[in-house]
Amino acid sequence: MARQTFEERRSRPMEIGTLTPAQERLISEITAEMRLCAPHTGRAQLKREVLDALTAVPREAFVLDRDRDLAYVNEALSIGHGQTISQPFIVALMTDLMDVRATDIVLEVGTGSGYQAAIAARLVKHVYSVEVVPELADRAAALVAKSITPIDDVRSTAEYRRHIAGQVVRRLLLDHPLLALVLLEQ
Repeated sequence: MARQTFEERRSRPMEIGTLTPAQERLISEITAEMRLCAPHTGRAQLKREVLDALTAVPREAFVLDRDRDLAYVNEALSIGHGQTISQPFIVALMTDLMDVRATDIVLEVGTGSGYQAAIAARLVKHVYSVEVVPELADRAAALVAKSITPIDDVRSTAEYRRHIAGQVVRRLLLDHPLLALVLLEQ
């Protein structure tokens, strides 16, 4: 499946009437929690774009198979490796508070399931994400490969280290070949 353009992924908000009852209940809970937290956050409601992103990203794709029936419950769920997919209200609030623009580029540190990055990807030009647990990075990368989410790149921190080290060595070879050879012999 071809990667969606930025315009394509932003132009697919779901209408409330097309949501499942569980999704509608979740959006209602998030909306109510936003009002309750307004004295602390300064925000009584989510921006329309954030609400559209929440309804367009299939949370069930980011939870473990055994928890698919809980995907639209407003609570954190285990994703294995001692990690959780964040509570949907927290994802909504964090996303809203980021105040991103369509031209922004986001680096997410701690991919986890990839859900937060997928929400952000509906709102910004590019999202790059890095995860310290290779198995979680691989799972999120598989979702990207299936075009479940339009994140630009998901890698484990080890992959980024290798990528950056490779870039440094290439730069050294071009600019300082003798120094590069000495370092490579170490």
